[in-house]
Amino acid sequence: MQRILLVVLLFVSSTLFAQIKRSANITSNELLYHVSFLASDSLKGRQPGTVQDKIAAKYIRDEFREYGLTLLGKKGYQFFSFKNFNPEFEKKTSLMINGERLEFSRDFSAPTVNGSDSLCAEAIFVGKGDSVACYENIKVRRKWAVIYYPLDDSKYVYLNTKPLEIAKNQGAAGIIIVSNDTLSKYIDVDFRSLPKLPIFILSPEASAKLIAPIGQPSAIAQQIAENRILSQPLGINVCGKVAKLYNSIETQNVVAMLRGTDPKYANEYIVIGAHYDHLGMGEMGGSRNPGQHAVHNGADDNASGVVAMLEIAQKLASEQIKIKRSIVFVAFGAEEKGLIGSQRFVDS
Repeated sequence: MQRILLVVLLFVSSTLFAQIKRSANITSNELLYHVSFLASDSLKGRQPGTVQDKIAAKYIRDEFREYGLTLLGKKGYQFFSFKNFNPEFEKKTSLMINGERLEFSRDFSAPTVNGSDSLCAEAIFVGKGDSVACYENIKVRRKWAVIYYPLDDSKYVYLNTKPLEIAKNQGAAGIIIVSNDTLSKYIDVDFRSLPKLPIFILSPEASAKLIAPIGQPSAIAQQIAENRILSQPLGINVCGKVAKLYNSIETQNVVAMLRGTDPKYANEYIVIGAHYDHLGMGEMGGSRNPGQHAVHNGADDNASGVVAMLEIAQKLASEQIKIKRSIVFVAFGAEEKGLIGSQRFVDS
């Protein structure tokens, strides 16, 4: 279906352009035509990774080829991928205690970047879980290890990942962190050091609900402060799923070159570029009208810049004999995601 849409749009585009007289000079008619196509509703805001993003890239690549430029990369494309925040993360991350669904943010958070992890199993309390001794009389293999995290009076808490690694080494398939005061503080997490397991941090209220079978949070906190080992099954079944925090998006830069004609300077390069992507339907942030699901056309961000580049390329290609240095034209992708396309171009 996507291939059909791409072919139809480009066929319509080429048919309409046939009615406009091409000129080696920079003309308002061609400028208007190009920007009208790239910023049209049919391209739905050129969100990186979408079929409309590919249509825009192919349109630009075909124009470069029409001007007689040398296509670089893979037939004019420099492909790359990047990670983008998954807007469905909160919706698709869930936690249930004995069949009762908890609410994301209010009852729990999920500090992970691994994603696509889920587990339904018994919950085993392991105290602080900071030593193998906490696991001497229990088995957590393929179960939830429930770790009590002691907090001090400081405002910021750096999450110690040692108990998490021990839980993983003991065979736990998931980890739940409980405390009598967890989400009321600012918890700093080094995501790179987290084990590849579903991990949840519960609010004080949800913590109390989970560990209720073995006592009140305040009493448990006191016993843990006295270094008592309280490891035992909770007799509670927990189902948790952590969605992907990031999606992998594939897109491309479009690159072509006009070779310089002076042997002395041909190996020196001038780069002319503009980004062609935009905000799509506003679904991934960046919009000046957040929450509005509508086409963000991006005529001046940056279809107009791409159009100017195309007309410059066409003009210079018609006078190539005068061009001493080589000129590289680049339409950058994923600029709205943090200048990613231009960074990839420079890195290469």
